[in-house]
Amino acid sequence: NEIVLQFLAFSRVSQDHRGTAWPKTVYFTFQLYRFPPATTPRLQLVKLDQAGKTHILVPINKDGAFDAGSPGFQLKYMVNPGFLKPGEQRWFLRYLAVQTLQIDVWDGDALLLVGSAAVQLKVARPPALSR
Repeated sequence: NEIVLQFLAFSRVSQDHRGTAWPKTVYFTFQLYRFPPATTPRLQLVKLDQAGKTHILVPINKDGAFDAGSPGFQLKYMVNPGFLKPGEQRWFLRYLAVQTLQIDVWDGDALLLVGSAAVQLKVARPPALSR
């Protein structure tokens, strides 16, 4: 079984009426369950429209270029029966059903915290874990 996290777009609530500049790149940090803490690669922010309220996230190549034709970043976690300790299955299912994933957003150039988001997991129960 796998759990897939996708980072596709970025927007923010405007708290500054003077129009604080958007970062050019961002990266995310978080920890899912008892997996090791994760850090995404830097992702370029590309405006979707003139208003610039939402940006798509685009991976940056090693040479600094980016391809807006293939947006987003995907991270997969493999959850095999051997991953869970005896008796841990119900705790893991409860975690997926009721917990929120805390994600920190960082300016990819200045390395400063931009903000945080709490994402409700509400994951459908994988068939292999339902037994």
